[in-house]
Amino acid sequence: MKIAMVNGSPKAKDSASGEILSMLKKYLCGEVAELRLNRMQVEKQDMEELFTCDVIVIAFPLYIDSVPSHLLRCLMQIEAYAKAHRQERKIRVYVAVNNGFFQGKQNLPAIEVMKHWSDRCGFTFGRALGVGGGGMICFLRAVPEGHGPKKNLSAALKEMAEDMEQEKLNGDNQIKTFEMNYPAWAYKWQAEYGWRRSAKKNGLKRKDLDKQW
Repeated sequence: MKIAMVNGSPKAKDSASGEILSMLKKYLCGEVAELRLNRMQVEKQDMEELFTCDVIVIAFPLYIDSVPSHLLRCLMQIEAYAKAHRQERKIRVYVAVNNGFFQGKQNLPAIEVMKHWSDRCGFTFGRALGVGGGGMICFLRAVPEGHGPKKNLSAALKEMAEDMEQEKLNGDNQIKTFEMNYPAWAYKWQAEYGWRRSAKKNGLKRKDLDKQW
């Protein structure tokens, strides 16, 4: 089995999406092709690589409750290529969406977009993860898999990897949303602290953050 791991984050490095894929890779066997879609265009060699794979895993951050605009352009190109090069072999699609909110359910609209896209391409939709608290993922590299704040994420990625290996489809249980194993109040406080520190650095006061424009 050949798996394409697609990082759909616009960030060139240090993205939560990239970290999620790195964690998932530890649970996978077989050949893995790592691709990055952080621009408006899918390169010819990347497009051809995608269609040699049995499984495509796409990880990306939530943007305005949906798919980032650059990635949406790339998905449209992949759809056009899929329709022009119909294959008997069914490619399976797996998705991992992360967001800066604490709640994983915020990712549900974007996951629905990906399900419809998969259908339009003629792919088979396998499983999707909606990961809440994405803002902290890159700060947890030193935390062992399956421990502390990474417990839920590690378990979900391991389950996804097992589904791929067993070619298992999940029917009505295709979507799983969850939060990091961390107190919601602490996550909120740290996020607000970051905004306050940034405001101060730019010559603003805390009350300026509450202004109605």
